[in-house]
Amino acid sequence: DSYDKTILVETTFIEELIPFIDGNYRTIANVKGRALEGFSMGGNGALKLSFKYPELFSSVVTYGGSFHDLKSLSRNRPSVFEKMFGKSSDYYQKNSVYELARLNCSKIRNNLLIRMVVGTSDFTFQSNQKVLNLLDELKINYEKVILDGLGHIVQPYYEAEGLNGFKYHFSK
Repeated sequence: DSYDKTILVETTFIEELIPFIDGNYRTIANVKGRALEGFSMGGNGALKLSFKYPELFSSVVTYGGSFHDLKSLSRNRPSVFEKMFGKSSDYYQKNSVYELARLNCSKIRNNLLIRMVVGTSDFTFQSNQKVLNLLDELKINYEKVILDGLGHIVQPYYEAEGLNGFKYHFSK
């Protein structure tokens, strides 16, 4: 959600979309029946939501996840930093993948399957490595897939690893 609550992505997803789907479709309406996955900023969102709400999701898969830290977001995406975070480093940190991993590491460690897929030619490669290093530091298990030469284009990611990502969600 944006700092001023004019954009309610997280609230809509967690408090409206999930209950609507579980209430209107034949789902497994608990953690065992929910998984997230995404590409680029969608990968960041998937990892963020699964780290913030590890009791809601059993697994997460990211493809070329765009995991900005405060410095890179404010420098490379200043309009996002302003609109979503009100230029507040505190609000950003509170909602960052990095801080949420630290805050919820024991819940994440015991409950969430994590798979991260990134290409060696993807501009997100270094930020993915930074997340993987943090997971190592926190002793959170994960599976990583490095795709040699792959850049930041969604279709080749899913052609190379989409089926394996889907299977991963069912491996728990």
